[in-house]
Amino acid sequence: MSNTFVASTLVSKDAAVHFKNFNTFISTGQMTFSEMWQNGQYDAGDSISVRLDNQFQVKRGDTVTVGEVQEQTRALTLQPLYSVPVEYTTTDFTKNMYHGWSDRVLKPAVQNLISKMNADIATAAVTQLNYYGANAISASINSFADIEDPGTILLDLGVPLDEKWYFALTPKDKSAVGSALQNSFNPTLNEEISFGSRLGRLSYFDIMMDQSIATYTPGIALGTDNLINDTSISDGDSTLVLDGIDNDGTLVAGMAFSVDNSVVSGAALCKSVNRITKASTGRDMQFVVTANATISSGAATITVSPTMRDNTVPELQNVSSLPVDNASITWSAGTDTNHKVNTAYTRNGLQLAMPPLAELDTPESSTFTDKDSGISIRVSKSAEILNNKNILRLDALLGYVWMPEQAIRVHSAV
Repeated sequence: MSNTFVASTLVSKDAAVHFKNFNTFISTGQMTFSEMWQNGQYDAGDSISVRLDNQFQVKRGDTVTVGEVQEQTRALTLQPLYSVPVEYTTTDFTKNMYHGWSDRVLKPAVQNLISKMNADIATAAVTQLNYYGANAISASINSFADIEDPGTILLDLGVPLDEKWYFALTPKDKSAVGSALQNSFNPTLNEEISFGSRLGRLSYFDIMMDQSIATYTPGIALGTDNLINDTSISDGDSTLVLDGIDNDGTLVAGMAFSVDNSVVSGAALCKSVNRITKASTGRDMQFVVTANATISSGAATITVSPTMRDNTVPELQNVSSLPVDNASITWSAGTDTNHKVNTAYTRNGLQLAMPPLAELDTPESSTFTDKDSGISIRVSKSAEILNNKNILRLDALLGYVWMPEQAIRVHSAV
């Protein structure tokens, strides 16, 4: 007698279990906004607006003036469908469903799906994150200080400590940190490193290792210091004109830099500010180039993130003062060479959504959504009768966006 159970339902549930166990970013990001997509039909390119925490001015005294709520949002956009097709035999689903097929076929298929998703999320961090560590690049991230520094920067920016923080490292960097900290005066840490090659929680962060950390390729050498050549910078601008760049060509999106107004006599300093108090952090404000720019005769007009906001609208302020003409631009250390972009972030620093997919009109199609994690997988079965093949397809829909107010990039050598 042929089997009567719906195999696609079992496979989708089994796939979700593998999915929960083998990913980095999706298990650590915030899935709250998945709830907004629980009913309806969705396509790649659909988006919702993720609100940033609103900031308000504190008034003192009996008489106050009510200010407007200044909403800030970022688009969380669904990416093209992630799919893995798998060819199978009838025997796989009758005799071998739970006798090796899941481990031999389903598990690696899900791992490949996760790897692609993680790689895309990591690549997005290159152009969506502007803050970077003081020790921006070295041969490896290889000390407690290298882990501590990003946490200190996030605290200076006003990120709350009342949520989970994560640090996603390349295998090479995770190994370098473990080697550096082995034989420290912490027996628990020593045991974790020596017998399991684990770092666990270190400084502010749960340490995660991921093979998909993005590599940034700058394209051309830009030199160390360049100047702003822009006399019309105002609140709300997101472009800068630069000159003095060493070589002509293309400035590739993802290049991070800081602005130093102190080289201009009498200019107010351009520092990052605490998002709650609006007090200067004492650190030069950092930006990232968000689109490729053409360099001609050493000059280029670049689009940057975040948008430059002084205290014209106090709730939105992110710099102590705007950049000025002839201010110095310093590219993050080592960015003339290929480098890895590791990420340190809070749970709210990475916003994700995996809305459930409608079932396909095939002999079998099933969508399983894990309500605890927000993960949703669709499995469908079909056949090619002319080629005598059975086809199983795994599908997942994913949207993601980094929140640069609660995440930081930490560079290391490839």
